[in-house]
Amino acid sequence: MLSLLLSPFIVMFLLWLLARHEAELSYYIIFFVVAGVSVAAFVGGLASPWLGLGIYLIGLPFAIARWCYVSLPKAALVTVLFIVFQIGFQIVLKLLLTPTKA
Repeated sequence: MLSLLLSPFIVMFLLWLLARHEAELSYYIIFFVVAGVSVAAFVGGLASPWLGLGIYLIGLPFAIARWCYVSLPKAALVTVLFIVFQIGFQIVLKLLLTPTKA
């Protein structure tokens, strides 16, 4: 749940960083774009985890390009950086929450 509320802010920051003069930076639009693609990836991921990742990798750039008015190459770059952030965040969270052996 926290990730669903935090993810649009990360995408907004990446859009601001890479395409601040052409991107739509409305939280509501970005929230619904990220939520819609996340739900589609979740449903696809129930069949196969690779299908879920594929839906995310293909669906998010097209959705960002369509509803945030960004060119497709910039939307693809935002998607790659966003996925790198998500993977890194999960790794850091796991390291922080795993108890150390003394």
